[in-house]
Amino acid sequence: MVAEAIGQSVFEALSMVAPRLQLKPLLHHPLIVAPLPGSALSLRLSLVIPTFNEVASLAQLVAQLDQRLAAVLPRQYEIIVVDDDSPDGTACLAAQLAKQYPAVRLIHRQQERGLATAVVRGWQEAQGEFLAVMDGDLQHPPSVVLALVNALEQGASLAVASRYGGRGQGQPPQTEWQGRRRSLSRSAQLLGRLILPRLFTQLSDPLSGCFALRRELIAGRSLHPLGYKILLEVLARSNPLTAESLTEVSYCFKPRQSGHSKVTAQHYWQYIAHLLRLRWALWREKPAEERGLIDPTN
Repeated sequence: MVAEAIGQSVFEALSMVAPRLQLKPLLHHPLIVAPLPGSALSLRLSLVIPTFNEVASLAQLVAQLDQRLAAVLPRQYEIIVVDDDSPDGTACLAAQLAKQYPAVRLIHRQQERGLATAVVRGWQEAQGEFLAVMDGDLQHPPSVVLALVNALEQGASLAVASRYGGRGQGQPPQTEWQGRRRSLSRSAQLLGRLILPRLFTQLSDPLSGCFALRRELIAGRSLHPLGYKILLEVLARSNPLTAESLTEVSYCFKPRQSGHSKVTAQHYWQYIAHLLRLRWALWREKPAEERGLIDPTN
């Protein structure tokens, strides 16, 4: 209750200067993931890997994923690499991997940028009943994808890989994720709890970059992704979720094996802007009485 009251106070102050903050979505047109046509020969899983300068890790990741998925979902999965024109040749490598692994597809974006939009673009091209995402740097272990798919098979609508143990399947992880990045992530969560308390209390790790969902959860919904935290967009704009349809799978978040983090100061500003836009959008969806625009006693 205290967090909700504080969040409401913060939002009300921001809403007074909303035109200056430009809280409307940056995209003029929303991104929409279409339902699968009834006659389509769908796959069970479409896994999207957004990449930028991941040439050092992509081949190893794809090999491990293909080996594991082929054992449990033979010819029923696809791995979609969405590359934002990496200067290190990641797109060229992905094209070569597509020739080696029939399940691999490449979307090479040359004009668009951003992890969150890359994920949704991949889902728009996906043929799977289940949609998933993971990073391309091996910090998300390939084995966690199988656990997420298993959770969906058991009835969950959204399964999230949690760096903090979660409240669903698995044991609390022995994380190798320490230091500055862990502190920044916790700080980002605290800020999120102030601005979007109800959304951030649904999960132990609402900022996770590795999760899977049923396609119908977002099919036909208007998505306005911004920055690099796509799970927030899914939670805020998807069809309603119940506690029973949401689960978490714990895993050990690995240190990066090669390259360096792509997170910059701009991403943190985009994260704050995304929180504010989502709060604004959720407020606008409330009935007029709840927003204080109509006096219910009149």
